[in-house]
Amino acid sequence: MKYLSILNLRLVERRRYSAGYDYCGQVQLVYDRCRFKYGEAVEGKPPERIGDDFEVSDFYVRGVGGHSSLGIKFGVELPLDFLKFNDLFKNYALVCRNGINLLDSDDVEDITHGLRDGEDILIESPYRIYRFAQIFGEPSHFMFRWNGDGTFRDVAFARYTDSTEVDILGNDSAIFSCDKSFSDWLERMVETDAVPLHPTLSDEADYLVDRAYEYE
Repeated sequence: MKYLSILNLRLVERRRYSAGYDYCGQVQLVYDRCRFKYGEAVEGKPPERIGDDFEVSDFYVRGVGGHSSLGIKFGVELPLDFLKFNDLFKNYALVCRNGINLLDSDDVEDITHGLRDGEDILIESPYRIYRFAQIFGEPSHFMFRWNGDGTFRDVAFARYTDSTEVDILGNDSAIFSCDKSFSDWLERMVETDAVPLHPTLSDEADYLVDRAYEYE
């Protein structure tokens, strides 16, 4: 994967942001949940206050994740670049100007069933959405979408408080599209420090971070 070497650098670097306590709190909450679930397997450091700023880094759990099996269970063909990523990391948190948690398969399954049950989607309805990442502290996800014939469509972004599965797959669903592939999405998140999340729908972008400091 093209961006694997860059991710390896992100695993050890610390980035400094000027932000309110909410930013540090959201990062700490996701970190604590990850430690609760995986214990000492979590690598990377929690956020640290430095004067009026915070230093953060990505954190992650190495190992083969369960997305391949869940994709088979859902009857969808997950993108190969995503599965290669999941062969390396069970869970990965991109800590940028927006925090993005690449979910493990258990979380994806729980979220999927919870939202489908809440929207009264029939059990026999095919799975055409796979929410693989969630924004820290937000009801927002990045997701894979498939066409009605089962072919892969794109990576999309949506909030479950504002849009249902019918909206995300319906006649006006093009608005949710943001990237052509997982690799394109990952490249954009790393290069832009996750701002904006979506060209038109991510009005929460920058809502926590006032300034990002570049290290020499």
